[in-house]
Amino acid sequence: MHYHLLAANVLAYGRKRWFLRHPAHAVFSATPAASWVHSDEFEPRAMLECVQEAGDVLIVPSMWAHATLNLEESVGIAYEFSGMSQLANPALVTVPDADVLSGMYNPAWPMDES
Repeated sequence: MHYHLLAANVLAYGRKRWFLRHPAHAVFSATPAASWVHSDEFEPRAMLECVQEAGDVLIVPSMWAHATLNLEESVGIAYEFSGMSQLANPALVTVPDADVLSGMYNPAWPMDES
């Protein structure tokens, strides 16, 4: 689990399980996610979980801790925004085919709030 600035994560192929923690509870761990989910560090009630399918875009807000597990072979690309100036000036965003990426968001994403 780790954290950084705002990032867009596009999954082209496969399925990924995401774990996210609010910045107030963010942790930085060197433990591989496959080991971490079976350890004492794993606190499922302290985080959000979802499954990203091929074609989905997952936006991870700045400083939200997150980890992923590939549920099957997966191919994706991530873009980390280097600062708020990129969000204020869209000309500074250099994501290839950004207009295509914005159409991939799936509002039916399963987000369990329990």
